[in-house]
Formats: sequence, C-alpha cells, structure tokens
Amino acid sequence: MPPMQLKVSPPLNWHTVNDPDLKSLITLRRGEGDTAGVMQVSVGFFQGGQPPNPSQEELMGHAQRYGPKIGYGQPYEAASGLCAIGLFGTAVFYPNPQHRAQLWFVSNSRDMILVSYVCSHQPEPGELAEAQGIVNTATLVAVERVHQ
Repeated sequence: MPPMQLKVSPPLNWHTVNDPDLKSLITLRRGEGDTAGVMQVSVGFFQGGQPPNPSQEELMGHAQRYGPKIGYGQPYEAASGLCAIGLFGTAVFYPNPQHRAQLWFVSNSRDMILVSYVCSHQPEPGELAEAQGIVNTATLVAVERVHQ
C-alpha cells in the first residue's frame, strides 16, 4: 500500500494554523481571536500485525474513556456513525461551564484518527455542524511522489 496522508476540506471560515507539510497532524482554527475554536486532527497509520478493525461502539468508547484521561471530565453525550474514512465514535465534554470539548475516534479498520475540537465559549450556530462536517469529509490519500 502506498504511503498515505490525511486530507481535510474545512469551510472557508476555518484556516490551517500549522505547517501544511505535516502529514499526520493538522491544526485548524475557526475564525480569529481568543474565542476561536481549535481542531486538531492526528492520524496513526497501521504498521502491521492484526488490523484493529474497531466497531462504531468501540470508537465511541475510546472517545468516552480518553476525555477523562486528559482532564475533560465525564462525557456529557456520545454518538457514532459513518464518515468518508469509515466509522467514527465521538463524545462531548464540558471541562468547565465556559468550555466545550469534543473528541472523535475515526477508523478505516486499519488506521486510527483522533480529532479534538475545543472552544472556550458556547459554540456559535453552525459551528458544531462545521466541525462534524470536517470529520465526515476527511480522507486518507496516497502521497504523491516526485520523480526526478
């Protein structure tokens, strides 16, 4: 299988805030200023052995268990579903009354992708749908090799 990289297509009001050449980590910000929500998307590529092949419920469980480990507290709600890469599981957390955090674990049965979205405010209308849309439409694409 050729080397892969993560590709996201954020809405126009989102922008990349890290090195675009990074193949396994993407950081996006919605809007400008201190209250802009920040999304990080990182991928762990399958390295061999038995593929993890997680179910939607397992991915949702990963999100629910990971939030408390990183200080987000107990999950407020959780869900799972289908996306362009394959399956996702997500959980929402409120680390404090002003902050909202959401984690997604996404898999194509081989690779695992972790997405976090944290905002220091109650999200604006459409903001959560945009974040979910980024997760839903993210893809893994073959890395183009330059022939010399």
